[in-house]
Amino acid sequence: GLRRGELLALHWDDLDVETRILTINKQLHYIDGEELISEPKTANAIRTVALPKQTVDLLIEEHNKHPESPLMFCSPKTMGYWHPNSIVNLHRRILMTAGIEESVRFHDLRHTFATMAIQNGVDVKTVANMLGHYSAVFTLDAYTHVTDEMRRGAAEKIEGFINNTIKSCAIRTE
Repeated sequence: GLRRGELLALHWDDLDVETRILTINKQLHYIDGEELISEPKTANAIRTVALPKQTVDLLIEEHNKHPESPLMFCSPKTMGYWHPNSIVNLHRRILMTAGIEESVRFHDLRHTFATMAIQNGVDVKTVANMLGHYSAVFTLDAYTHVTDEMRRGAAEKIEGFINNTIKSCAIRTE
């Protein structure tokens, strides 16, 4: 659920391997071709995120490929920061290799993360915090389509409950 600039600015010391907590407190961006590291775009974007063990294991595996770099994701060509356009191009190549249409933007991964988290029962306040949103209301506004799907699913469950209750009552009265 990280923004591209947040992901690209990560350093190894932003990850506490023992607690599996990742601190997001900076972003990489370019202005007039100049590479800049700054605080994230909002105060709420400064946050910590708990990571699954499998993710931390994969990050450690990646780190072992370039242990001398302080960057979590360094460019294999320069050993420095990836340029955001390079990440977009890499993302496009990965999608093409996977047979996925190119119209999926890198930022869409953030939306997919949020959607899947909400659909799988993660409460909206937690998702908002993970995304660095200022409020759960903002997150709900951005992902209303998810809650609509969830409402339809809830209505179907209620309908099934009502139908089962009606059948149960009909059996008892016979």
